[in-house]
Amino acid sequence: MAVASNVVTIGAQVLEGPIPTTGGLITVVGTSSGSGVANVQAATILQATFNAATGLGTVAYSATGSNQGTTTDSGNAYVPIQEVGEGLVAKTTVAYAIPSVGGHNDNGLTLTWSTNYPVAPSGVTVQLQAAMVDVNSQYGILDTSTNVNGEIRSVTLTRFRFVRAVISGVTGTNPTSVIKIGI
Repeated sequence: MAVASNVVTIGAQVLEGPIPTTGGLITVVGTSSGSGVANVQAATILQATFNAATGLGTVAYSATGSNQGTTTDSGNAYVPIQEVGEGLVAKTTVAYAIPSVGGHNDNGLTLTWSTNYPVAPSGVTVQLQAAMVDVNSQYGILDTSTNVNGEIRSVTLTRFRFVRAVISGVTGTNPTSVIKIGI
């Protein structure tokens, strides 16, 4: 680890997942050199250089602290995989099966779904639909979102086996979206 002009450079090894890239976010915990100056939460990666074969490399990011020469330290770093929006066009997503509970169960199931627009549309309608059988004519609308800023919504279901999103009314210049459905 080293610090120069409020930029921390750490040596790292990728243990799992993709190699970090410039512009991604990094969280570092558990370092102690320089009063823990390398410890950050969701700092933007300024530079990342790795050997893909070994997973060894360096990552540089901003952190306020005194300049410090290269020092041996230990800690953990986490780089979340960035979500990349897909082109937002009118379409029906693939259907997802809802896990079934053993035995007879009429209890409601809370389903949370979200829309996120890295490049916002001028207009959009996203319907959350559900069905017992994955056949187009069986789907019914559970909820609808028209918020071009994105939002998180929840619905309580009873006895549905499949869910999907139907996107329509898309306007704007090259909008992108990330739509999630969680149980």
